[in-house]
Amino acid sequence: MERLSQLPNEIIDIIALRNLDLSRNYIEYFSRDSFKKFTRLRELVLEDNELIDCFAKATKTGGLAFGDDIRIVAVERNGLTKADVAALFAELCKKPKFDKLYVETRLAPQPPDTRPTKIPRLK
Repeated sequence: MERLSQLPNEIIDIIALRNLDLSRNYIEYFSRDSFKKFTRLRELVLEDNELIDCFAKATKTGGLAFGDDIRIVAVERNGLTKADVAALFAELCKKPKFDKLYVETRLAPQPPDTRPTKIPRLK
């Protein structure tokens, strides 16, 4: 089977796509709008590619555009930096249904502090 180096044009017009597995390829980058047309995309698997600096660079051009249905993204074994993961996580956290980002433990972003804040009583 041929390995991909970029997102194939043939799948760009499949708007109803819900799960996309592009693992074990040679993909190095995505343009800002690579996933924009996939408005129903829920799960994106990009494991074992070559996405070094891909997400950190994407933030300089406005970040990657994901649809509001995105829930799970897997990017393990891509040689990512903490800056890449932080950029991707920040973009995904804007999506209402986002649930999980699979990445190497050493790169995992710190979840926001969700403990209740104590509010002092007004006198």
